[in-house]
Amino acid sequence: MSDLPNKKTDSFVTQIQATSSLVISTASVTNTATLLPATALAGRTYIRIYNNSGFTIYYGPSTVTTGTGFPLLAGQLSPELYFSDAIVLYGIKTGAPGADVRIMEVK
Repeated sequence: MSDLPNKKTDSFVTQIQATSSLVISTASVTNTATLLPATALAGRTYIRIYNNSGFTIYYGPSTVTTGTGFPLLAGQLSPELYFSDAIVLYGIKTGAPGADVRIMEVK
């Protein structure tokens, strides 16, 4: 019986990597392109955006508009974006007031 795996101690996980840094920040997205986040985490490998508002926001490059950006509906979480800190994201929305957005970055 000693050749059988011990289900309480054996694991199928062969490698676990601990993140060296996790940063959560906020932004108020308005009708002009807003940096997401205001300052990128140096060495970032991953970013996610959560729309914590009741408005649709749109994200993309510095030229983002409500007609060209990727929509993020109210209460929606972006897909996993494996973007380095060299890739700068912006958000925009129509009208006022600003939309509360949360940004999670990992390196």
